[in-house]
Amino acid sequence: ADERPDLQLSSFSHGLTSNFGIDFKKSFKINEDIFQKIFGPYRNSEVTALLPTLIRPKSRGQIRLKNSREVEIEPNHLSHPDDYRLLIEGLRYCYGLINTQAFQNAGLTPFKPESHLCDHTDPYTESYWTCLIQQFAFSANFAVGSCKMGHDNDPMAVVDPELRVRGVQNLRVID
Repeated sequence: ADERPDLQLSSFSHGLTSNFGIDFKKSFKINEDIFQKIFGPYRNSEVTALLPTLIRPKSRGQIRLKNSREVEIEPNHLSHPDDYRLLIEGLRYCYGLINTQAFQNAGLTPFKPESHLCDHTDPYTESYWTCLIQQFAFSANFAVGSCKMGHDNDPMAVVDPELRVRGVQNLRVID
């Protein structure tokens, strides 16, 4: 069995009081409508976010050369069901941490996004977590590379050990 972790938990603290959360929105690339639905009620609060991040997603995207100067990128995020399963596991774990005595002693309480985003589901069920992922997941572009390096006998390798892109002359990827 592979013993490497599948998830990484990240913690971010942001003040929604300073500049009305503009920095927070920019940091997480949240559009105004979603921001207001989720964080509007907490506008004058300090917020700490616990975020599960996929370290080894199973979903695979594609990068295609359109011509000698342009590429077409199809990230295909969350196209594999195991990615949803792992994120749901991570969200449940985060919610469990927030409800520990240590977090409560620090005065931290979970916010209730179900009343803003996923009120058509029963809170904390698999369909609820899936809804939250669909509404709020974003790509952070870290913890994984853009393409796999490997030898000629590795069918998943995009670049060779010299960083040359297989099947394309005079192109290297440095990530």
